[in-house]
Amino acid sequence: MSSEFDRSKIEVPAPTAWPVVLAFSITLIFAGLVTAAGFMMLLATGALAPALLPVVLGLTGFCHGATGPSRDMLVRAATPLGASGKVFGFVYSGLDLGSCLTPLAFGWLLDHGDPRMLFVAVAILMLCTIGTVAQVRRSTQPAPASA
Repeated sequence: MSSEFDRSKIEVPAPTAWPVVLAFSITLIFAGLVTAAGFMMLLATGALAPALLPVVLGLTGFCHGATGPSRDMLVRAATPLGASGKVFGFVYSGLDLGSCLTPLAFGWLLDHGDPRMLFVAVAILMLCTIGTVAQVRRSTQPAPASA
């Protein structure tokens, strides 16, 4: 047996960036949803000049929309190996169901109360979303991206 060390046979696992990705994703979701909820509460006050409404609504949409890719990364990180199709199907079915039912609830709010409560309800739902993101626990390695 040779006492010489063969460096070509050493296998070192590649470092993973997932802890950094998850921390950034959670931070971005938190910041985006808190900012968007703040803009919704500002709209609920009714104190804005009509010329500022499109600007504030655009900023709200941008802040909320910026959370989408981070949400997808969190879902991927929390998905057990081999179950990505089931998990993403479940998550996006829930998003679709919410997109179908929310207009009914908001329409009822508009018909039976102060229309400004619509903005308060949206802000509350955005803040509740933060609570669900905080519950994500990474129990398994993320599934490898398919080509």
